[in-house]
Amino acid sequence: GLRLAGSDQRELAALVADGDYARAATVADAQLARDPDDAGAKTIGTEAILKAKLAEWIEEIDDGGFDDAGAMLADMKAQVRHNAEAQALLAELDWVADIERFVDARGGPDASIRIYEDETAIQALLRRWQDDTKAHQRALARVANVVPEFRDLHAAALTHLRRLESDESVYLAAIGRLDDTTAAELAAGRAEGLSAVLDDYAGKYPRLAGIDRLRDDLRQYVALERDLRERRLGPLVARLATLQFVTPPFQRQFAQLGAGALPSAETVSRYRSASDAWRKGETAQALDGLRQIDAGPWADAAAIELARKEAVAREFDALQRGAKGGTGKGSDAGTRDDRLLAFHASLDPDEDVFFVRATEGEVGAMRGKALARAAELLERADATWSAYRTSGGIGGEQRLESAVSPKFGAQARRLADAHADATQGMRLHKMLKADVAERWRRLADEIDAEAALQRQSLQELHMVLEPGVLRAKLALIGGTER
Repeated sequence: GLRLAGSDQRELAALVADGDYARAATVADAQLARDPDDAGAKTIGTEAILKAKLAEWIEEIDDGGFDDAGAMLADMKAQVRHNAEAQALLAELDWVADIERFVDARGGPDASIRIYEDETAIQALLRRWQDDTKAHQRALARVANVVPEFRDLHAAALTHLRRLESDESVYLAAIGRLDDTTAAELAAGRAEGLSAVLDDYAGKYPRLAGIDRLRDDLRQYVALERDLRERRLGPLVARLATLQFVTPPFQRQFAQLGAGALPSAETVSRYRSASDAWRKGETAQALDGLRQIDAGPWADAAAIELARKEAVAREFDALQRGAKGGTGKGSDAGTRDDRLLAFHASLDPDEDVFFVRATEGEVGAMRGKALARAAELLERADATWSAYRTSGGIGGEQRLESAVSPKFGAQARRLADAHADATQGMRLHKMLKADVAERWRRLADEIDAEAALQRQSLQELHMVLEPGVLRAKLALIGGTER
């Protein structure tokens, strides 16, 4: 036995002396398969596999050939599969390859930190190093002693490690705080305030990437929250068809909304069917569909939409009968023209598309009169808006009143009338594809913003005001969309 063992050692020594490191690693592994505790075979086999293959592996890493380097490392591990010592060092090289691949894929150590993308990878790389830092340091130092060509890559990996540790303490900590703040503000119903928070983080952390995705999700969520707050079933159902949140805090908050705040799948399905029929001009079918939504938390919103559509259908039928009556002269014709323009301006360009198309020919034929009507509406909105502002608007003390006071009622009606006139005037311009003076755009935006602010402010008092009073005040202010 001693003679055979000495023969194995002599063969290994001869292979190493001849520089046949690959063969030496194979022979050493065969010895270890017979005797796992052969310390000499472990040492010679470990150093032999490194000297045989590592220089080529380093070249692949330096050239960005990480997949080929991974395949090479797998072959090295297979060649010394009985050598636990070699396996441990090769595992360290796996970590070096992973950190270099990560840094290269991001565009270098100074690249941006991508929110909700890079955190897991950075933390995983750091945890692998921190589980036994001294052991990792000794292992990589040994590799560098065996293969001097490894020293530059070793130094680069440690530099990248230190940068990732800094990124974890600064940027990953900031991402954690931002995530917590976003979740808290969404849960508290203060989504609109997050815009300033995102601006603040973008300014303080210039390497933070992915804030635009949060902004996109915030924009969608604010619109969704407004539809929910104002109980607008039509816009809400339309929005749900295209809604897609991509960041975790908004995905979590949306999942929580689905537990009760959102309309049920049955309500959504029935409304969509009714809406599709309405758009096609199948009026009776659409109205019957809305009448079926007569139970559940969204039945009241469906009833409001049903009443609106019934009014549109009645007015359209009346206009059609007037056209067939044949009175094309005098005051009757003038009255019908005015009603037609008012009807056309009141339509929703998307939801009421059938009626828009059915009347746009007649409205287009009297384009001049239609534009004059739009101007009249906007002028009236301007006058009403001026009266609203001159009278002091609607302050917090009026919103907090336990009843609808005469002052609140007068101001709310001014705001609602100004909003309705501005909305119809802008819609007429849009339907006629006519240019709108910047003055009117600013006016409509101001009125729209004030109506939205007043509605939101009232909604925030839902825990203070008696429900009937809140509903009455909201009804007086009216809608907020143009």
